Amino acid sequence: AGTRLLLETSAIGMSFTASYADGVVLASLTTDADGRELWISDGTVAGTRLFADLDPSRPTGDSQPTALGEVAGRAIVSLIEGSSRQLIGTDGSLRNTGVLRSLTATSTWTEVARIDDALLLFETSNGSRLLRTDGTPAGTFEIASVGRSNSQPGGARHGIELDGGRAVFAGSVDGVVGQLWVTDGTAAGT
Repeated sequence: AGTRLLLETSAIGMSFTASYADGVVLASLTTDADGRELWISDGTVAGTRLFADLDPSRPTGDSQPTALGEVAGRAIVSLIEGSSRQLIGTDGSLRNTGVLRSLTATSTWTEVARIDDALLLFETSNGSRLLRTDGTPAGTFEIASVGRSNSQPGGARHGIELDGGRAVFAGSVDGVVGQLWVTDGTAAGT
């Protein structure tokens, strides 16, 4: 019981990433030795370690992982691998870690909402796309093209879940800003 130190490093930054049903968390942690990489912890000193060098092609590490959320016991994380940004799903084991979708290195991902057993995400590279993922490659797909890739008002924003398996979010299409959208997680329902 109580509060205790799990890891001390000359870290530049750290951010909470995702949690799992089995009590494991992932964190994006920057160290001098590894750069910004994905770390895993079960809440013990012995169980806190570098998850993996997910991009060994980068000499200083630094896969720049960003947490997007958790769905069906799997963390959804965005990271750079080689010259592309990957959306990966993991249950906290390397064996069950895989790419859900690949895009350009300049792509960004933002969690919108949860609907049923899926996570809705905005992927932004050349415009914004609303995607749905259940944490598997087959269950990760585009729902709609909504929003813009720049920071002008009306670009894609986080959403809010509603009862009945729906979410509301703000976006813009065809230069019209300030649009309010609703989705049930399907193309036809957006």
